[in-house]
Amino acid sequence: MVKVGASSNLVDDATPQLGGTLDTNDQQIRWSKGADISSATALSPGTDGNYFDVTGTTTITSIATMSPGTVVALHFDAALTFTHHSTNLALPGAANITTAANDEAILLEYDTGKWRCLSYTKASGAPVTASSVAKNPFDISGGGEGQILFPATQNASGNANTLDDYEEGDWTGTFSDGTNDCTMTSTNDGTYTKVGRVVFITGDFECNSLGSASGDMFIKGLPFVGKNTESGIGALGIGRGLGLAISAGSYVACHSGQNVSTIALHLWDATTGSTALQHSELSADGRLLGVGGSYTT
Repeated sequence: MVKVGASSNLVDDATPQLGGTLDTNDQQIRWSKGADISSATALSPGTDGNYFDVTGTTTITSIATMSPGTVVALHFDAALTFTHHSTNLALPGAANITTAANDEAILLEYDTGKWRCLSYTKASGAPVTASSVAKNPFDISGGGEGQILFPATQNASGNANTLDDYEEGDWTGTFSDGTNDCTMTSTNDGTYTKVGRVVFITGDFECNSLGSASGDMFIKGLPFVGKNTESGIGALGIGRGLGLAISAGSYVACHSGQNVSTIALHLWDATTGSTALQHSELSADGRLLGVGGSYTT
C-alpha cells in the first residue's frame, strides 16, 4: 500500500526508508553498475552504482568515504598495488595485493572513511593469502594430498629461508667438443631434480661414433645453466667407464661448467693434476655410467 501524499516511485524519494522488513516478493535485488572509475591514490567510487570497473595502474592507498554501511564491488582492469592499512583499508592477510585484470573485490565502509575488504577473488583462481601451515610437523599426508605444486616458471625469492622452486624430469646428454657432436647410442639418458637453486643429476652416456668431434670433450645438454661464478661449479662423479682408450691407473673425472649447460670431462693422468679428456681417449664406443652429482644455478 502507498500512503496518500507519498511518492509511489522510489526514484522520486532521495532518502527512502523502510518501516519494516523488506519483502522482495520473489524478485531480485541487483547490483547496479556504475561508470568506470580511474585508479587513484584515494579511490573515489561514484554514487551512480555499487559495482565499478577500476581502470589504470595507479597504486590505491585509501577509498573516499561514501557512508558507513556502504558496500561496493570493484572489478580491476589491470595490475596495480592495492595497499593494506590496518584501519583505513584492511585487506585479507593484512598485506598489499597486486591486482590483475579481472580480479574482483567486495568492500564495506565500516566507519567513516574506513573500509574493510570482505572478499577478494583472483581471476587466476590463486589464493589471496597463503594457507596457514603453522603445524608441527607440517602434515600433507591426508587422502588426496601429499603434493606441493610449484609454478612452471620459478618465482625467485631473495629470502634465504624461502624455497622457491622444485622440478624433476629427464635430460639427454651428448658427447661433444663444443661445436661437433658425437653420435650417441640409445643408451643415453639422464634424470634431474631441482630443489631451489641446486640441481641433482644422474646419467648414462654411450658414444656410437665420434663423427667430426676432436680435442677436449664435454657432455652437453644439462637441464639448467650453471651459476656464473666459480663457486657454482659442481664436482660430479662417474661410477664406471667402458670402451675408453686411457692408460691403466688414470681415471675420468667431470664437473659442471660456469654459466653453461655442459659437463667438462677430465683425465687424472698428470703429476700436476688433470687434463681435458680428448676425443681419442673417449674413443668411438666410450661409455660413462653412473654420472651423477649436483651443481648450482
